[in-house]
Amino acid sequence: MIGRLQRQASLFGFAFFKELTCLQDPTLGQIDLLLDDPELVAICSRALAGRRQRSMDFGRSTIAPDRLLRCVVLKHLKGWSFRGLEEELRANLLYRRFTRFYEDPIPDHTVFSRLFALLGTEGPQALHAQVVAGARALCIARGHCLRTDTTAVETNIHHPSDSSLLADSLRVLTRSLQTISQSCQQGGGKVVDHARATKYRLLEIARAARLLNEAGQQRLKKSYGRLLRLTRAVTSQARAVLNRLSRGELNARPDAVSRVLRQESSAPLSAAGRAGDRADSGTGFPISEPFSREALEPVRTPQRGDPQRQAS
Repeated sequence: MIGRLQRQASLFGFAFFKELTCLQDPTLGQIDLLLDDPELVAICSRALAGRRQRSMDFGRSTIAPDRLLRCVVLKHLKGWSFRGLEEELRANLLYRRFTRFYEDPIPDHTVFSRLFALLGTEGPQALHAQVVAGARALCIARGHCLRTDTTAVETNIHHPSDSSLLADSLRVLTRSLQTISQSCQQGGGKVVDHARATKYRLLEIARAARLLNEAGQQRLKKSYGRLLRLTRAVTSQARAVLNRLSRGELNARPDAVSRVLRQESSAPLSAAGRAGDRADSGTGFPISEPFSREALEPVRTPQRGDPQRQAS
């Protein structure tokens, strides 16, 4: 059963309300007036009523709609987790007043998690629409568009060292060449996947970068030379395939080729060129000496039984 909006005050809440008179928050005070809108509370009431068939009038009493609304706003306003919301509500009298729990016990964070999930995706959209409608009615905002700042969005990316950029370029270029080759009717040529060789080169560079002596510098230079040979070989093959496509020598599906050319081919080619020209170790010290001409020759992946592979 949904909790009541009208609650009886406790006889022991006098000391609590006396202390609350000394606490003020301008931001929460303005938001508190906004959340008194009956339409916002009704949205949370409908979400709680849809939990079970008779959630409106049967069963154990759950959280009140106005408390749920204010907890949702407070959690997203402060950026807390469910556990953090529970801890802050237990410890802060100001947040207790804002969420209208007062001296009542605070629910567990698992209860908050289940109740917030009842809103789904439609609940926040309805709340936002109601807030925008209220702002337009008060001539505060026009409500035509919403602008957000996304310059500091956290995401899962690796540190952009030169070796990792070269490895990413090899991976994307190889995938693009394979897509073009599969879309060609007569075949676009054999595409060699250097993923395993690239992984070995990255491990060699990571191990050599930890050594700050002359031997480590030489190992780092040698490992980067091998990785650059891989990159230049795949880049040359990619440019050759693009030239054949532009001349009409390859008969490939237009949809596959246009997607590859637009999304994958141009960026990895430029990224591989920039990273290859810079040839940084990614650890704070550059490689000052140029690579030898032998380091720029096309690479051949060592096969099983080769003396060089057995020695390594």
